[in-house]
Amino acid sequence: LYNLGGMRLDAQVMGLALSMYATNSTLAGTVAQKYGFLVNAGGVGAATYNVGDSGAAFNVATNTTMRIMDILKETNNRSVNGILYNNSAALCSLANLVYVGINTIGGVS
Repeated sequence: LYNLGGMRLDAQVMGLALSMYATNSTLAGTVAQKYGFLVNAGGVGAATYNVGDSGAAFNVATNTTMRIMDILKETNNRSVNGILYNNSAALCSLANLVYVGINTIGGVS
């Protein structure tokens, strides 16, 4: 997947969902710790991230700080029949900025 061109928003969303599961000790235990994940009761889903200029993708104002779980929930809410953001190029682009920021750059608190 890494060498494929384009946005890969679907992969970004799935990667974050998997991280959310793996880092939540209530859901997955502590097995992810041996792979370098920080595991706790809330997992990464309880962490927060500022969506910056991408608020429209998550139905919030610009520069809103959201829980990671809520970012994923709103992505799900705005999807239609399994299609992220019903293929809206504008919303997909905004959402991708956030998911890349979380998955690649970090900056969650």
